[in-house]
Amino acid sequence: MIKTPPKCCYCCYYPSENWFFQNALYTASIEPLVDQFFAGYNCTVIAYGQTGSGKTYTMGSASYVSQDSGLIPRVIGEICRRVEESNPEETIELTCSFIELYNEEIRDLLDPSAAALDPAPSRSANNGLAGGKRGISRSTSSTDKIRIIEDPTSKNIIHRYAIAKVIGCTEEPVECAADLHLCLDRGSVVRQ
Repeated sequence: MIKTPPKCCYCCYYPSENWFFQNALYTASIEPLVDQFFAGYNCTVIAYGQTGSGKTYTMGSASYVSQDSGLIPRVIGEICRRVEESNPEETIELTCSFIELYNEEIRDLLDPSAAALDPAPSRSANNGLAGGKRGISRSTSSTDKIRIIEDPTSKNIIHRYAIAKVIGCTEEPVECAADLHLCLDRGSVVRQ
């Protein structure tokens, strides 16, 4: 018996053209998500496309302070700016996780055991670009503990769906943009 999976509808809120400048893309599509994040919503940005189409360049780049800075460094800067400007009586804890879904396998890119095995070149050795087919192929033993589950106790207010949670990956406490950039650099080196 062949069972057909249920039909799903996915919304694409903002597809970008190949001529978009990083700042224009951030302002139009990502900045509103940062507002929603600080309002308590979970937000996700997905870069999808064939190899060599510019996903890594768009999401993150070698420079964190230029007009070519990618979306992730821009989000890092904005989140840290807002945390610094927040009410000093509020307690805000920031943690960073960095996972990769590659060939249907979940990889913890901040797992210290993965970094120790990594023969991949540094960002500077790759002209600052942290993408492409490099890094190592780790056994799944380090990633067996990572799971993506739906948490039935938390419902998305708008769509009434359970919110997905990543369980078992490394969570690094961070205090500032520099800490987050270090996590981004470390994880980017071991990406596939």
